[in-house]
Parts: sequence; C-alpha cells; structure tokens
Amino acid sequence: MMPGTATTRMIQGQQYAAGPEEVARMQAASANIDYAEASRRIMQATGGDVSDWELIIDVAVIQIIEVPLPPSPPPSPPRPFDAPALSPLPPSPPPRPPRPPPSPPIGNILAELASELNVTAQVGFNPPSPPPPSPLPPSPKPPSPKPPSPKPPSPKPPSPASTKPARFAKFKGLYGMGVYLNKSQPIVWYDTKGFRQLRTPRSSLNLVYWTQKYECGTLTPGNCFQCPRAWAAETSQNVTILFREPWQLDAIHIAQLQNPGVLVIELLPWPAVSIDGLVDKNGKPVAPVPGTLPPPIRNVTVDASLCSTTLDVKLTPARAGTSLPVPPKGSQASIPASLKKTAYGGINIIVKAQANKPNTFIDIVTFDGRALYPKDANFYRGNEVRMYG
Repeated sequence: MMPGTATTRMIQGQQYAAGPEEVARMQAASANIDYAEASRRIMQATGGDVSDWELIIDVAVIQIIEVPLPPSPPPSPPRPFDAPALSPLPPSPPPRPPRPPPSPPIGNILAELASELNVTAQVGFNPPSPPPPSPLPPSPKPPSPKPPSPKPPSPKPPSPASTKPARFAKFKGLYGMGVYLNKSQPIVWYDTKGFRQLRTPRSSLNLVYWTQKYECGTLTPGNCFQCPRAWAAETSQNVTILFREPWQLDAIHIAQLQNPGVLVIELLPWPAVSIDGLVDKNGKPVAPVPGTLPPPIRNVTVDASLCSTTLDVKLTPARAGTSLPVPPKGSQASIPASLKKTAYGGINIIVKAQANKPNTFIDIVTFDGRALYPKDANFYRGNEVRMYG
C-alpha cells in the first residue's frame, strides 16, 4: 500500500476463482505501478492538501485453496504362474514439488490486512445513502372562518287557491256526456252500467263516447251513405245531448252522412236534468231547470250542407260567455249570476223530416268551450278529441 495515502476504509468488492493466467496478469499490473509518479501527480493536483481528495485503489488478495488429488488406482490383481511376462513399465515421472501450505480463509486474510493498515474492513458495498428529504413546504394558513350562512327562508304556506278545485277547464272537440234516450230509459250517461248493450245501431248513444268510438270510415264531401254507428232520425226528428257539468260553449260541430237536415239547435239551462251528487248548501238536491234558453243558436228552414261534411255552428261572444271571469266563490250547485245565462246543461238538435227521402244520419257531435267549477280538471286534458272511459 502506497505510504501517505491516509487509508480509512477497505472494501471487498467481489470474490472469484483465478487461474494461473489471471494471477500472472495481476502480478504484472502490480509491478507496473509507479508509486513515485502517482504521488507526484497527487501532490501537483492538490498542492499538498489531500483532505478533500479520495483515492480509490483496487487491491487483489490471492488465496491458495488445497484441491484434493484424484484417488490412486487399485492394485493389480495377482497373475497366474503360467502367464506370459509383461512388457517393462515406463520410467516413473520425477516427483512433484511439495504443495504450498493452504492459505487461511479469505475472511481471516481481510481481517489481518485491515488490522495492519488500521482501517475498517467491509464485505460488499453499502447501498447509497438516500438523498436528504426535501424541505416541506410551509403549511398554508388556515382559512378564515366563513361567516355563518344565512338561514333559508321558511317555505311559504301553500296558497289557498292551490288547495281549491279549478274554477274552469277548457276543452276542444269533446263529445257529449249523455243523452235523453226514451221514456223507459230516459237518461243514459257515458258511464251508465250496460252502456254498450243500450247503444244499439243508429241509436243516439252513438253520439256519446264511451271507451271507444267505431268510425264510419273516411268522409268524402258529397258522398251520401248510411252507417249503423251513427244516429238516424227514424222515430224522432230531435236528439238531446246532455252535459253532467255546466259548460260554456264556443262552437258545436255536427258531421252529417246522409240528407243533411239540421234546422234548429237549442241550448238547455244548467242543470237540464237531475244530477247525482249535485246538492245545494243545505244538502238538498238541485232541481233541474226546465225548457230551453231562447233564442236558438241555429234556426233555418233549409240545411244546405253536403253529405259527409261537418256543420260548424259558432256562438256569439254574448252566448258563449267563455271570456267572462269566473269568480272564485261559486260552485256547480251555485253558479254566479254573471255566468248563469251562459252555463249550459245540454243542447237539443231538431232535424228536418224527410218525407220521401232517406233519413238524416248524424255521425259525430263535438263541442269547444270550457267547464265551470269542474270536479276533476284532468278529465278535460289530453287528446284533442276526448275519449271517455
């Protein structure tokens, strides 16, 4: 070891078996080291101050290991007396030089070398020291306390109007709710029990929807034909269509299939007939109002309509009443005075008697308007043409 190097530590880097060639190479490399030249370069580079310098030197430690010799061959077996003579044996090789004594274990050699140099011996390499931890960023300042959130406003109590039934409900293309049928079955509503059995061919019940309406087919203006699903003026020239709630009307639409003959349309007061559940403030049933509300909204002597066309009868604003305000204080049993003249309970249609011609056939009668103080406003919502049921 070169003197003056201030050796502080010696590390065993690796251990392997070296043959004669490797040993000769290392001996030659050791002989070529010029310690004086190395010392001169160190002094020149450091100016004599080697406190901040570290010199790494590779040192090879050779350990001689005793390798056991192969076993001697077994002795030759005895030969029979009459065997031929053997050829003379070759001369024995010169004896080998004695082997050097085995080297002590590598650990002992490393310990003795460290003791002689007064350094610390280490087998293998220590892992590199971890880098110093990065300084933690300064802790953020705690946020300023938020001002207390204002309490949400108390929910408003429901409006009294939202708990009351609707004052009116508009509709368009709505069928009537019932008819005056005959003396044995005077009044039949769309939900009367046995409605389908009572709705016979050419009956006025064909003008009232129930769960479905069987159409008479596509109407082609000028095409006259009969249909069992329509009303035919056979035994009577008038048909009465009833409303179970007070209606105000803007228009009436009447589709005629054969021999159009609608001459008169009369308006009936509310209620036109007795209505189940309609009672006054004292709990007494509200009596029907007889008669009609003159004058008729249609009164002609000739109906010039074509077959398979629709007769549209519009009411004047004074007869319609649909633009009038509906007071909140009112009910079906107590219609305000401002609305009484325009609150209708039905209509009556009178057709011309066809003496020598086929009867008049009416396929559909629908209404535009609004219901006053309806029990269920949802009843009037939905399709353009209302289907009951």
